[in-house]
Amino acid sequence: LLYTFNEAVGDAKAQVLSDSFAHAEYTTPAPVARGYNESALIASALGITVVSASGDSNQVDVPSNSPYVTAVGGTNVELNADNSWKSEQSWGLSGCGLSRVFTLPVWQQDEYSKPNGKRTVADVSAVVGPYWVKYLGKWTYADGTSASTPVFAAVVALVNQYRQAHGKPPVGYLNSLIYKHAATRAAFRDITQIGYGGCATGSGYDLATGIGTPKAAELAAALP
Repeated sequence: LLYTFNEAVGDAKAQVLSDSFAHAEYTTPAPVARGYNESALIASALGITVVSASGDSNQVDVPSNSPYVTAVGGTNVELNADNSWKSEQSWGLSGCGLSRVFTLPVWQQDEYSKPNGKRTVADVSAVVGPYWVKYLGKWTYADGTSASTPVFAAVVALVNQYRQAHGKPPVGYLNSLIYKHAATRAAFRDITQIGYGGCATGSGYDLATGIGTPKAAELAAALP
């Protein structure tokens, strides 16, 4: 899978790369994790946004542990009768925690109370489903962070379309912006309700949902 990841980055044809790989960090050799990280670093230099599933097992996974990857957790949403947003909770299986491999990035400083000098996961989140997707010519059910991640990637793709229409370049590397650019941070809905388990959820950044779920139109307008 690392070779596939490298090929997608090296091809440099996509503005947004979404992957749902989820290798448990604690069983993955550190050189493999660093290999993904180096590819993601190259992607950021090329102006490519890389988003990755945080995983579905309440632990840190590879490659979403890379500081150059936007790690996407999961939520469950409740809608009003008119399909407008009513409430949202963290998803109980969403991958989360402190990386064993990567140190705390500068843009995550002062976000989590006890990072112990380590990169924290997740960065953002999106609804885990249920979704219906067409796979090998057949419709099938999908959920989990393997579903929330391409949903978030699609939001970024729409943001890039908006930016192109307004004479702006693709957003590229997202992490420093979503944490430290105030208007961009405000375009995410803070998720404070915990679901049926998993990492704790609270006001502001939390491991379960990161900085929250995107409000697409506001995000497009806010990104510099």
